[in-house]
Amino acid sequence: MNETSRRAASGCALHDTSSGSPAGGGDALDRASVGRVRALRWWLVLVLLLSAACGGRSSGERDLGLPGDAAGNFDTNVSVDATDDTGADTSADTSLYPPPNKNLVGTVGGDQTLDVATWNLRQFPATASTIKTTADLVASMDLDLIAVQEITDDAAFDELVARLPGYAGVLSTHVFPSGEQQKDGLLYKTSAVKVSNVELLFEGEYDIFPRPPVQALVTVESSSVDFTIIVVHLKAGVQQENRDKRRLAIKALETYVRSRVDGPFDNQIMILGDFNQDLDDDDSGLIWGPFLDNADRYSVLTVATKNAGKESYLPFHRMLDHIVITSALDQEAGNEAPLVPDLNVQLNNYQDLVSDHLPVVLRMPITP
Repeated sequence: MNETSRRAASGCALHDTSSGSPAGGGDALDRASVGRVRALRWWLVLVLLLSAACGGRSSGERDLGLPGDAAGNFDTNVSVDATDDTGADTSADTSLYPPPNKNLVGTVGGDQTLDVATWNLRQFPATASTIKTTADLVASMDLDLIAVQEITDDAAFDELVARLPGYAGVLSTHVFPSGEQQKDGLLYKTSAVKVSNVELLFEGEYDIFPRPPVQALVTVESSSVDFTIIVVHLKAGVQQENRDKRRLAIKALETYVRSRVDGPFDNQIMILGDFNQDLDDDDSGLIWGPFLDNADRYSVLTVATKNAGKESYLPFHRMLDHIVITSALDQEAGNEAPLVPDLNVQLNNYQDLVSDHLPVVLRMPITP
């Protein structure tokens, strides 16, 4: 999806059209006065034309149709799919593609839960068939809200949305200095949630956040529940330098979330994504400390998933993808540990076709 354009400043200005009284008095106008009247008429025509031009929408601009200001008022570094007043996706032409296969793998979501996932799609799209296969997987699992990472092609993400009727998407527009990209984003079912107040966090702090997290407000349809979601993809690598960067990133995230909870903001916050950090490494206690050592404030939900022997990163059998919530979201999150669908078992060549990460899914007992 392309960055949403703002209204263009065309430089048009209304000119002062006032003029003095005709010279010479009496019933007749002299030639100079007639000339001034004719000139005034032309000025009025010109003003009307210029006024219409200034009031028009610039080429390529579109209404966001999401909660927020009339002008969108979203961070200009984030691209948002257009939706209508009902929240239905209007930017993806689903007629271009056949309906997705909803029976490729087993269903994960359900009508009685809000099904939220994080999924690193590894250099999406990996192959020519990746987009279709991913759409089929999303439709089969019946997920409501997916935090995605490693989107390397905006057009491919657009096609993924287009292949999923009833879904819309939000995608960061951050790119590396080289011009390459690994974007975070959100893919969501518009009948289940609305997404608004999208922004990038920690921009400019690329040393510890090489991919700026995406933050948004999620409002669950047909309920009074809303929460802030933060999508992360922390620094990869096993070298101590990279581990230190993850430690600093988690510390910065906790400080930021704490400031929101203690301030006049939403205290129901979910942080999820590819943390590139397991929970049982030698220094995991130090790296995860800001969240694990404040159990009265946070729950690292994937601790239970890890303890159940699950893994999200297939090549090294590690649990690198996590979901963290503030305590204010405990009730909405429910008591069920996040699960990891075994797509690599259900789908031949999953790693080659889709990703080396498996999705991690939280089934929240909220009925959209």
